[in-house]
Amino acid sequence: MTHISSLSQEVECAYVVMVMAIYWMTAVIPMGITGLLPVIMFPMFGLVSVPDVATNYIKNVQLVLMGSMFVAIAIEQQNFHRRLALKSLLAIGTSPRRLLFGIMFISWFLSFWLPNVAVTAMMVPIVEALVRELVTAAKDRNKPPVTEV
Repeated sequence: MTHISSLSQEVECAYVVMVMAIYWMTAVIPMGITGLLPVIMFPMFGLVSVPDVATNYIKNVQLVLMGSMFVAIAIEQQNFHRRLALKSLLAIGTSPRRLLFGIMFISWFLSFWLPNVAVTAMMVPIVEALVRELVTAAKDRNKPPVTEV
């Protein structure tokens, strides 16, 4: 059996990638922790130093994604998405055309000032709450709902 230190850097890197792929597919550990495995495993195998690996985790794109996810989580925890969904239902009605227009208009308006990723992260919980309210209202009226969550 070959000792791990005698393997080439390409093989060691492929090993890390395979371990991560298996962990992602089987969800043995949470995906966030799996995504951080290179910070631990690359220096352990002597492929790259910790600062070199860590700098790839702190770039503008990653910061925008993390920030937009934090905004989306904050919106959900404060139930702002549900309140906004109910207010928009009151304002535009329940017609599918009007709902679609309302969602598109809000997304378009927010895209002027926020990155598209942040707008998407904000709109997903709002649309989910909107659909949930429509399904609940349809069940209350004993009508079959148009969409399901």
